[in-house]
Amino acid sequence: MLSFPGRFGGIDARDGKVATRGWLNTSEIQATELAQRVTGVGVAGIVYTDIQRDGTLEGANIAALKTMLETVSVPIYASGGISSVTDLLELLGLEAKGLAGAILGRSLYTGHIHLPEAIRAVGQGRWQDIPTDTAMV
Repeated sequence: MLSFPGRFGGIDARDGKVATRGWLNTSEIQATELAQRVTGVGVAGIVYTDIQRDGTLEGANIAALKTMLETVSVPIYASGGISSVTDLLELLGLEAKGLAGAILGRSLYTGHIHLPEAIRAVGQGRWQDIPTDTAMV
């Protein structure tokens, strides 16, 4: 059996189906089916890009991410459409289901998200992780 420990797969999807050839073609293969296949060969995680959202600053496709997270047990990294710290906080709600991170592109280039602010919101030591009995000290 093939195994790819430490290697990640990337899935680009349009309407839940795998996009190929630089996003020019849309296959009949469901993104979730491909995720199961690459998980079966031992990838360590999957970068999932909703190409209809990519670069639009319209927010991540939460429904598609939830479906992907319910399908596989490897960590998923969200990509496409993330435009604000609010979007990142919404994605943080999927962390317990296996969302391991997010890829930011246009939102950083345009200044919609400032990296230090994003790290304070969802990175190590974020407000959500401070015990409530010490938060108001």
